[in-house]
Amino acid sequence: MNVDSWLEEKGFGQFSAFFKKHGITMEKLSKITSHEELIEIGIKSFMHRKKMLSEMAALTPLPTGGAPPLGPPPSPGSPFIGQQAKNKDAHRVRPSRKGAAEEIVRIRPIPSKTLNEHEEAIIINSKKLHSKIKDLGHDHEEVGDCYFELGSNYYMNSQYDKAIVNHKKALAIRIKCFGEDDIDVVLSYYQLGNDYYMDSNYDLAIKNHKKALEIQIELNEDDDNNEGVAAIYFDLGKDYYYDSQYDKAIDCHEKALEIRHYIYGEDDLLVAESHYQLGLNYYAAGKFSNALSQMKTAWRIYCELGEKDSDNAQKAKDYLDELMVKTDDIEDTEVDDISAQRVETNTESGKSLNEIESWISLGDECVESKKNAEALIHYQKAMELSRATSQNSEKTKTVAEINFKLGTTCKSLEKYEEAKSYLIESTSSFVSLYGKNCFESARSYSQLGDVYYYLNEYEDAIKNHSMALESYTILYGKQVPLVAWSHYDLGLDYYWTEDYKQAISHFRSSLEIRVKLYGMQHKEVASCYHRLGLSYYWDNQYELSIKSYKQALEIRENLFGKESKAFDDLRFSLGQACYYANMAMEAKEYFLASVGFRKSEYGSSSKEYKKAKEWLDKI
Repeated sequence: MNVDSWLEEKGFGQFSAFFKKHGITMEKLSKITSHEELIEIGIKSFMHRKKMLSEMAALTPLPTGGAPPLGPPPSPGSPFIGQQAKNKDAHRVRPSRKGAAEEIVRIRPIPSKTLNEHEEAIIINSKKLHSKIKDLGHDHEEVGDCYFELGSNYYMNSQYDKAIVNHKKALAIRIKCFGEDDIDVVLSYYQLGNDYYMDSNYDLAIKNHKKALEIQIELNEDDDNNEGVAAIYFDLGKDYYYDSQYDKAIDCHEKALEIRHYIYGEDDLLVAESHYQLGLNYYAAGKFSNALSQMKTAWRIYCELGEKDSDNAQKAKDYLDELMVKTDDIEDTEVDDISAQRVETNTESGKSLNEIESWISLGDECVESKKNAEALIHYQKAMELSRATSQNSEKTKTVAEINFKLGTTCKSLEKYEEAKSYLIESTSSFVSLYGKNCFESARSYSQLGDVYYYLNEYEDAIKNHSMALESYTILYGKQVPLVAWSHYDLGLDYYWTEDYKQAISHFRSSLEIRVKLYGMQHKEVASCYHRLGLSYYWDNQYELSIKSYKQALEIRENLFGKESKAFDDLRFSLGQACYYANMAMEAKEYFLASVGFRKSEYGSSSKEYKKAKEWLDKI
C-alpha cells in the first residue's frame, strides 16, 4: 500500500498533495507521532491531526527488544491516554558568593517516544548548512533551503525564536535568487507567519500570512479556488481572531469557506472546520445568531460524516447548547431536532462525561497553543462539572487527572501555591488508585517536586523528586530519560540547599545516563557538565569545575556556535573558576571574550556587560 491509498482508505484523501509535497513515504508515515510534524506537513485542524495520529499509531511497530521506549505509557485504565508533562523553562539566580552569581536554567523534559528527534535533526541540519555555505557561499538557493529546513526543525521543537531567525534568512536568500513571485517565497512567508503565530506575535503573523496570500493569489492568476489559498485565508483568520480583530477574522474565514465549498462541496470535514471557526468568530464578536447558524451547520456536517464524537464536533455541540440560551429566535422544532440527535447516543451520565471531556479537550488545545490562562479556565470548568457528577471510580480518575492538569497549568503561569494544592490532590489520588509505582503517580511526584523547588521549599522538593526517581526506576529501569531528569532535578534541589556533594552525585548520575542515550554532542549532556561545574565551583574544587565547564563549553560551541547566550554564560562561569584557581591569564581571556559579546548583545549600559567588565577589571 502507498501513502495515497492509505490516506484514501482512512478518509484523508484531500490531504494527499500535502504528503506528496513533503516526500512522505509509508516508512516515514509510520514514524510520525506528534501534532508538530503534521502541522509542518500542512494539517492545520487539531481534529484531523488527532485522528491521523490515532490511525498512524497502528503503523508503528512495537519495540521487540533493546532499550525501553522513551515515552512510558499511562497505567492501564487511565482515561487520558497520551497526556504528558510539558516543557517549562524557568530562570533562578542564586545569591552571590565571593562576588559571583550564576543563572540556573531549568528545562523540563517532554516524555514521548520522539524525545529529542527534532534536536538531533537540528544538529544534523546545522552541520549540513555550514557545509553548504562553505561549498556554495551564503546566497545560494541550496543554502536557503537549508535555512528553511533548519527553521522547520526549530519550529517542530517549539523553539519559535530560532525558527524565525532561520526562516527569515531563507526568505532573504530566496527573494534574492528568485524574486518575490515564486512558490518557495510564498512558503517562506507562510511559515514565518506560522512561527509568529505560535510565538503569540499576531501582528507579525498577520503581516507574513498576508504577504504569502498576496503572492499566492498573483501566482494563481485567475484560479484562486485551491486549498493553498483557502489554507492561508484560514490561518490569517486565526491570526486576526487571536488578535481580537473579529470582523477581519470573519472576512478571512468566509473566503476560506467559499473556496472550500467550491472544491469539496458542502459535506467535507474542512468545510465543517471553516463553519466551526466562523462560529467562534461570530461568538467572540457577540453576534450570537450568526454564531448559532455556523455551529448548527458544522454540527450537521460532522454528524452526516459520522464524526459527531470528534473534538470539534463536541465543541460545536457545547456552543450550540449555550447559544440556544443566548438567542431568542430559535424555533422549537430546531431545538428538538438537535436535542434528539444528542439523546440518540448519550444518557444523562454520558452527556456529562462528554461535556467534561470537551472542556478538557479545549484546555489541552490551549496548552498546545501556549494559551495557559485560557486553558486554566477550561480545566476549572471541567472540574466544576466533574464534581457535580455522581461518585464512581471513573469520576475519581477524572478528578485526579484534572487536578494534575490544573496543577501543571498553574505552574506554567507561576501560580505556585495554587499549583501545589492541585498537585497534592492529584498525587494522593493517583497513589490511592494505582499505587506509587505507576506512571501517573511518578509524574505527579515529579511535578509537585518542581513546584516545591520554585517555592524554595527544597526539603519537600527532594522528598517528591526522590519518590519520582524511585518509581521511574522501578517502572523503566535506570537507563531512561525520565530517570536522568529525576537525578538532574535532585541535583538542583541539593545544590540550592548547599549540599554540593549530593548535588554532584546526582548530576554525575544524570550525565552518565544522558551520554549513553544521546552521545556527547547533546544539549542535555552540556547542561549536566555545566551544573557539575557550578557544584564543584561552590564546593571549592576549582580544577574539577574548570574541567566540567570546558566539556560543556566544547559541546555548546558545536551545537550553537560561540555567538550565543548559552555559550557566553558558560564562558563567563569558566572565567570565574579560573580566577579562583589562580589561572589569571586564562580567566582574563574568558572575561575579555564575554565583555565583547555582552557589549554587542546587550549594550555597554547593561547589567550583563557591567558584570563581565567588573570581573575583567579584577585581574
